[in-house]
Amino acid sequence: MSRLDNDPAVFVTEREPIKFMGRRAIQREVKKIAEQSGLNREVYPHLIRHTAATHWLNSGMSLSVVQELLGHEDAATTQIYAQLSNREVENEYRKYS
Repeated sequence: MSRLDNDPAVFVTEREPIKFMGRRAIQREVKKIAEQSGLNREVYPHLIRHTAATHWLNSGMSLSVVQELLGHEDAATTQIYAQLSNREVENEYRKYS
């Protein structure tokens, strides 16, 4: 267990002293993991957030709960994810209909 177990950090350094990773270090780690996984697309930290929000909405989570989880003050900001989600559903429908 690290000393940061009670802190809300998702990304921390592996070396002692354990610290929160900075923005640029997180970007490098996400890119490295994507390359190691063989993903043939650009992957960046915000894409993980976007993917989670879209998944939650597609799974039926309410917009207000997603808004709270993402920390958006304005529901219109969260609504962007719902619009993208609806567009993806429409595209899939057209592809298989």
